[in-house]
Amino acid sequence: MNKAEDDLVKFVVAFLIPPLAAYWKVGVTQHFYINLVLTLLFFVPGMFHALWLVLPRKTIKKPVRQRSGQTPTQRKRRAKQGR
Repeated sequence: MNKAEDDLVKFVVAFLIPPLAAYWKVGVTQHFYINLVLTLLFFVPGMFHALWLVLPRKTIKKPVRQRSGQTPTQRKRRAKQGR
């Protein structure tokens, strides 16, 4: 199964059986129990929580800057140039 198919299966399971999707993603942890309670009390919040757990999120990594104001990549380039 490729990544797109895997994400589609996760989405469908999270939509239909939220605790199962949460279990597949995080195992028996705090998020699983939260999802179970949300699903038993109100189905829709449990579904949204499972979708939040299962669907991929893009993270934006900001470069780490030192006092000189340079990123690690910039420092490596300067070191290679002999500066």
